[in-house]
Amino acid sequence: KRVRVYDVEPLGLHFYVDGILKDTFVGQAAAYESFVHPPMLAHESPKRVLALGAGLGQSIQEVLKYNGMDQATVVGADKDLMNFACENFLALNTESRCFDDPRVKIVED
Repeated sequence: KRVRVYDVEPLGLHFYVDGILKDTFVGQAAAYESFVHPPMLAHESPKRVLALGAGLGQSIQEVLKYNGMDQATVVGADKDLMNFACENFLALNTESRCFDDPRVKIVED
């Protein structure tokens, strides 16, 4: 896997895996919030969540903000990308080190 991050002025950081754009960091918070919060708010009291894939961890980080969240299980996570994110994008995980949170269970490929 070839992972690259480019700082594209004035658009900010762009994250590529094997030459394919996977994420940008401009407006990323709003994007992940729109993926996570509608289904979380549709449930009266979410306790467990299943996430398919983890990437850089933003969705899991949003899920963990909910009080009463007991477990977030991530299936199909790419451990190399998760490690890369933890090492290089600490600013993305300012709320919590989501992959290190004891409520997060990683099921590796």
